Amino acid sequence: MSEWSIFTYEVRRLSRAEQRVRDRTLQYLQRNEDWIREMHANGLAQYVWWDVQAIEWELARIAQLLDTDPFEARDLNKALTGRIVQVRAYAKRLRAEERRQERERARRATRRQSAAHSAELQQEPRWPASRRRRERPGAKRRARGTRPAPPGQAQPSTEWIDQAVQDALAEMNDLVERDFAYDDLMDLADSLRSRAGRGESEQTLRRELETQLRTIRHRAQQAAAAWHRENDQEIVAEIATELAEVRAQELQDAEARAEAVARATRQLEQLRQLATAPGASLEKLRELDATVTMELDQQEKETLSEERRRTVVRAVWETLGRLGFVVEQPVRLVEGDQDVVIVRARRPRGEQAEVKVTATGALEYCFDQYEGRACVKDIDSFMQLLDQVYGIALSDKRVLWQNPDRIQKGARPRDLGHVDKQQH
Repeated sequence: MSEWSIFTYEVRRLSRAEQRVRDRTLQYLQRNEDWIREMHANGLAQYVWWDVQAIEWELARIAQLLDTDPFEARDLNKALTGRIVQVRAYAKRLRAEERRQERERARRATRRQSAAHSAELQQEPRWPASRRRRERPGAKRRARGTRPAPPGQAQPSTEWIDQAVQDALAEMNDLVERDFAYDDLMDLADSLRSRAGRGESEQTLRRELETQLRTIRHRAQQAAAAWHRENDQEIVAEIATELAEVRAQELQDAEARAEAVARATRQLEQLRQLATAPGASLEKLRELDATVTMELDQQEKETLSEERRRTVVRAVWETLGRLGFVVEQPVRLVEGDQDVVIVRARRPRGEQAEVKVTATGALEYCFDQYEGRACVKDIDSFMQLLDQVYGIALSDKRVLWQNPDRIQKGARPRDLGHVDKQQH
């Protein structure tokens, strides 16, 4: 019997390259977590609360990926680094703007108090309009006919209100727009929950929610646009400067060929220059930041793929030796877009084995020149040793060719070279 099959292979144990990537990513992940803790400690988080919550959720997800997929964790963390730098810069500017407005309100209040004091010297005191109109909170709402739910009656579910508000925030890609809309959305949610508790119908409240969401978003978009026109240039310069420093450190730690480092270095210099470029935009900043890391990321992935393949080839070579084969030295063949390492082995009795391993995660084997069920036994032993001894799992099996048991020992051996031509 003979069999020719192809699998997808997975090395379950982290290679040395993967371990290095994991360790570096863990270092950068801890740095990002420290930045978020600092934002909470110095009060910046409250200005970009929704973004900070989303970042914290993403940090937790990356931490879980470290041991199972270090490269995915690395890519996600690098992207998150840029987002944190941007969010921090906007939070600082929003805090500065709030403090400026507070100072301005304090100055206006002082001027009003001074003017009121002068007026009191010239005329009789009057009660403030707010005191003349004062009434018990909630009186008007009850006069319109709404009332709290009777004692013992279950309060209606209002989860849909919270979900609608969270969805509205998630739809806003601009964190400044979110900041302008956040308080209004929270007030709207509080108001609708209160009205639901007093017995207003859900249908009425849903119509009100839909209308108010459109109004709040439109108002927030206008306010954000005006804010961006006044502040974006300085913020982009601040982000570009800080991000260039962060990426420069990551560039020093990267494992890549010299030409890839040189290309990334040129892009990094453009990122630095963006800090002083007139008319610089966040879109251009994100584009440059992506190009700085993209080349190095690809190079590191190729390094890992090749190291993973060497691990598999070594395991295949040793496993065939354990099964009593005389194993030839592996041969690498590169033709066009095909890149495969071939391991060939024979037994003195005539059984043959050939295994091909690609860098893209495919393993192909052919066990040939067997009599009876010995072929199946060797294949089972081969896969079991790879799995249990070397931590290499084979999945997604596809049988490309199989023949029944050989009857005659003198039957003509199958031409493995012919199979090579068919496949490659």
